[in-house]
Amino acid sequence: MRRRDSNPRTRLLVLTLAGLLGGAVEGRADLHFTAVRVDVGEIRSGAKLGHAFAFRNEGPEVVEIIEARPGCGCLRPSLERHVFRPGEGGTIPVEVNARGQSAGPHTWRLQLLYRDGGTEREATLEVTARVVTEVTLQPAALTLVAEGPVAQEIVLTDLRPRPLRVKQLMTSAPHLRAAVAAPYRDGLGQWVQKIRLEFTGDCPDGRHNETLILYTDDPVYPDLQVPITLVKRPRARLTATPERVALVLAPGQATASRLVRIGDRQGEKVVVEDVKADDPAITCSWAPGPDHLATVKVQVDRGRVEGGAVDSTLRVRLSGPVRETVTLPVRCTVESATR
Repeated sequence: MRRRDSNPRTRLLVLTLAGLLGGAVEGRADLHFTAVRVDVGEIRSGAKLGHAFAFRNEGPEVVEIIEARPGCGCLRPSLERHVFRPGEGGTIPVEVNARGQSAGPHTWRLQLLYRDGGTEREATLEVTARVVTEVTLQPAALTLVAEGPVAQEIVLTDLRPRPLRVKQLMTSAPHLRAAVAAPYRDGLGQWVQKIRLEFTGDCPDGRHNETLILYTDDPVYPDLQVPITLVKRPRARLTATPERVALVLAPGQATASRLVRIGDRQGEKVVVEDVKADDPAITCSWAPGPDHLATVKVQVDRGRVEGGAVDSTLRVRLSGPVRETVTLPVRCTVESATR
């Protein structure tokens, strides 16, 4: 025999909760998707795929889509409408760019924020696929930070027996120039083409979003794109030669040193106030000259190097012609004795 709860307060609390939950579920306005997760099977790295998530507003309230937030930059949603009345349906098209994706299974997610009535809700949409790597670009996306002309190499690799051919290169700005070299087989037997990208330095200071497009003779990969983030810095008044300090300790060599010249583009005298390196294995000294320059001596001591290499930063604090700190990367390599 089932025991009944004789406490009237307990029965009242249970009935109240049941009423609240039942009312919330019954009156909820929501979007109903035909499918929130789709598996498109295999796609090639470098290719694009599209899918449209179909939905319908099955609630009694008007639904407004507030935002479609992709989980990464390779997923791009597009919304033609934002407001849907009860009974109306629509689609949310998404485009996935598999360029630069590693081989194997991948999942791309889209977070959809919408409002029905006065309530904000979320829905997660997913596209899954298995990426097959045939053609790769390294780097798949490029960031250039420079105050003047600079060059960067991009490597196109085709793993197929018969490689594609680059017919034309195009950049989105005149201050970016590109040229492709003839294809060749590397040590692994893979087809490789190298693209040289040059920044001429002729653009306003600041951040610029550009693109390099490779047009090919392959119908599967008719065009390959490399997004470029270009940050043009104002031209510095002070210069350092070299801009990177490389020190090599040969077998049996106790110390290694390198001279760095600090100069002023306007020709005024450079005065060093202090020089320091982050790593104690590296010591520094400085002297005025020649002419208006200042000379910094950077030295590494083998007895203070831990491991086979040291990566450090050199900071040269100046008091003239302007108060400024010049920062230079320093790398020291210890060569092992060959037998």
